[in-house]
Amino acid sequence: MTVRALRAEDAPALVSFLSDYAESSMFLLSNMARAGIGNPDVPYGGEYWAAFDDGEKIAGVAAHYWNGNIMVQAPQADYRQRLVSHLRMNIKRPVAGVLGPDEQVLALLEAFRLEAAEYTLNVAENLFSLSRETYLPAGPSDPHLTMVHWADADAEILRSWLLAYRKEALGEDQTEAVEAAVSDDLANAHDFDRFVLLLDGVPVCLAGFNARYEDMVQVGPVWTPPEGRRRGYARYLLGRMLERAFEEGMRRSILFTGTFHAARAYRALGFALVGDYRLAILSAPVSVG
Repeated sequence: MTVRALRAEDAPALVSFLSDYAESSMFLLSNMARAGIGNPDVPYGGEYWAAFDDGEKIAGVAAHYWNGNIMVQAPQADYRQRLVSHLRMNIKRPVAGVLGPDEQVLALLEAFRLEAAEYTLNVAENLFSLSRETYLPAGPSDPHLTMVHWADADAEILRSWLLAYRKEALGEDQTEAVEAAVSDDLANAHDFDRFVLLLDGVPVCLAGFNARYEDMVQVGPVWTPPEGRRRGYARYLLGRMLERAFEEGMRRSILFTGTFHAARAYRALGFALVGDYRLAILSAPVSVG
C-alpha cells in the first residue's frame, strides 16, 4: 500500500475509482471536472491524496478544497487509516469541515482529534438516489406556477431566503462574512444552477443543483420559507427541474436530507434511500497538521 499526492495525469484513475461510489462522491467528481486536480486557490480546486493497493489501483481518496473543506471516499478502513495519517503530515491549510459517508467522516474527525471541536453543523443525513426510469411525475403543470432561473427573481427576497437557509440548514449566524458570501452568490447568480418557483409571479420556493457529473446531478439547496411549507411547492419545483435535466440527457439524481417532511416529498418523486452522508462544518477553521 502506498499513499501520495495526485497529479493531473491521475484523473482517469480517480474517476474510475469514484465511479463505483458515485452516489456519495458527487462533490468530488463535480469539483474535479470543474477545476481539475490541484489548483487549491481557485473555486472548486483542491489538493488530492490517494491510497493505492499493491496493484497500484486507487483504493481511497481525500481532497482538501479551496474553501477548507475535506471530502473523503475511502470505504476500506486500512486504506483510510493510512490515507488520513499521510494527510495529517502533509496538509498545508486549516480545515473548515469534513464531508462524506458518515462512517468515514467520523473516522477522520477522530484521527484529527476533532470530536470535541465546535461545529456549526455536524449531522448525518439520509442519502437518496433517483433514476430517470423510477421518477414519479410531480403532477400536471399548474398555470399559476412558473419556474424561472434564480437570476431572474427578486434579489432581496432571495437574500433573505439564503440567510435563513444558511441559519437553518448550516447553522450559520448572520455575520458579516455570511452576508458577504450571500451577496457574492447573488452577484454571480448566473453561475449557479438554481431556480425559483413563482406563484402568480410571487417567489415561493428555491431549489438547485449543486453538483453535476456526466449524466448525474445532485440536488441542493432546497428552501421554502416557513409560511409556504407543506403545500407541495418544493416537490413541484424539483419535479420541473428534474424533468428539464432528464430532457437534457441526465439519467440520475442524488440528494441528502435530514428532515422527515423533505424525505417524504423526495420519496413521492421516486427517490430511494441508498446510504448516509455526514456534513461536519467547524465553527472556525482548525489546523490539524
